[in-house]
Amino acid sequence: MKLLLFSDLHSDLSAARDVVRRAAAVDVIVCAGDLCNAHQQLGRVVEILKATDKPTVLVAGNNETTDELAEVCRGWPTAVVLHGTGVEILGVPFFGVGGGIPVTPFGDWSYDFDEAEAEALLADCPTGGVLVTHSPPSGVLDVSSSGRSLGSSAIRQAMERCRPKLLVCGHIHGSGGQQERVGDTLVVNAGPLGWWSRSDYPESMTEPEPADEFDDDDSLPLRELRRLAGGRCIECGTRYSARDAVGSVALGFKSAPRCHACLSRRLGRDAEELRAELIAYVHRRECFLKAWREAERMDGGTEPALVPPFPLPPLPPEEGGTSNAILWNAGGLGCGELVMELRLRLAAMSPGGEIEVTATDPAAPEDIPSWCRMTGHPLVTATHPRYLIRRKEK
Repeated sequence: MKLLLFSDLHSDLSAARDVVRRAAAVDVIVCAGDLCNAHQQLGRVVEILKATDKPTVLVAGNNETTDELAEVCRGWPTAVVLHGTGVEILGVPFFGVGGGIPVTPFGDWSYDFDEAEAEALLADCPTGGVLVTHSPPSGVLDVSSSGRSLGSSAIRQAMERCRPKLLVCGHIHGSGGQQERVGDTLVVNAGPLGWWSRSDYPESMTEPEPADEFDDDDSLPLRELRRLAGGRCIECGTRYSARDAVGSVALGFKSAPRCHACLSRRLGRDAEELRAELIAYVHRRECFLKAWREAERMDGGTEPALVPPFPLPPLPPEEGGTSNAILWNAGGLGCGELVMELRLRLAAMSPGGEIEVTATDPAAPEDIPSWCRMTGHPLVTATHPRYLIRRKEK
């Protein structure tokens, strides 16, 4: 049996088409969740995947629910959605559990389960075969881009108890596209590019050639724009513009994109002032400017009146600072990844708390002060590569 494994498409339609193209060479497709982004565009992604007639095993990620996934998979006769359930395909048992495990910090929109709930869902997992989970097992391919181990103890216990020949997961992007053998089990954190077996499963998995849908020089903001374009605001439900999608990425909201009005309200900012600062920022960052120009083309117009005639001055550091700041080594994270992770960390802190960030990305001296100005979190001190940031009071 030859397998194609993937996860975490996050509404990337080009990646979905690439899955269909690669499916011709395999017997079974396995999806470890997060087909969409915060419940948006799930139907569009699945509609593309329906083009394959290969047996396809799916579990939900934390960005879609099992019920939502089962609903959009109606009319796809070769697909089966698992959640605390199993299926046998070509003589091989598959068992699956979806959702974020343990509970994520993303809030009510995230489809999550605690460890006790996960343990119950995994109770009927058979010995051997293939276990498909969205979250990785604790201590195995579960390290985030910030160095934190975020895997599930319940999944780790099920792996050790049931000894599946293959465990397919995703969720933790910092470990995506990697595989590791633990005892009898080959664990694969598949990622959007995926893995496939050139020989019968699961002796070895091979990384496919990268998708050729994008040019080599496409930046992360441009790729995120193409992924998010046409979606709906996670707060008000209206369709946001392409420029709003770029703004969401720049402000650290690429995992929860919003229209500009909701972004402004969320940050407590005047909408026109925030728009002007965003435009000034993207005009100083080549990767974001490329995405902004493409967004203008998608939206069918430009906004020259809102472009400030001169770059905005640097944000002056505030006086003070505490000695008990949370320390975070962001390493070389850049573009939307750095500010998204920073936003999530600040959101989990109490008002007035401080975080000292070590960010080695060459663009950090521009990105972090600009982000602090636009979001209202005071930048206390800034001496590259260290930045001390205080969570705003409201």
